[in-house]
Amino acid sequence: MKGLNLKVVKNLLSKGLTPKQIAKKYNVKYDVIFNLINKDEITLLLIKGYTISEISKKLNLTYTIVEKYISRYKKNGLPVHFDSKTEPYYNNEDDYLRTPNYTWESLDSNEINAYNNYINKHKAYYG
Repeated sequence: MKGLNLKVVKNLLSKGLTPKQIAKKYNVKYDVIFNLINKDEITLLLIKGYTISEISKKLNLTYTIVEKYISRYKKNGLPVHFDSKTEPYYNNEDDYLRTPNYTWESLDSNEINAYNNYINKHKAYYG
């Protein structure tokens, strides 16, 4: 395993070698190579909405490797980032006691889309 690191693995993958071939070349188990592959890149591309085949082409990995990674780590959940409002809900301390009143005009496009998606999803329940 001497001289084997992520940079070497990525370089060999870009030359067209498969992880199994790299493992055989360096006389290590396949899992060692699999664990060296940058999982953060796969996760980031998943979050961005890339498909498994798009990720495999972009990172020069086989479809099976990406699929194994997803099945291995997806059960623990993928990290998700939610943006938050940039404007304050309340202007002074007295407003904390009042329930906020929202108007359709005060909602941004993401909130309107979320509302419409919720309504469409639950149409069968509420008629």
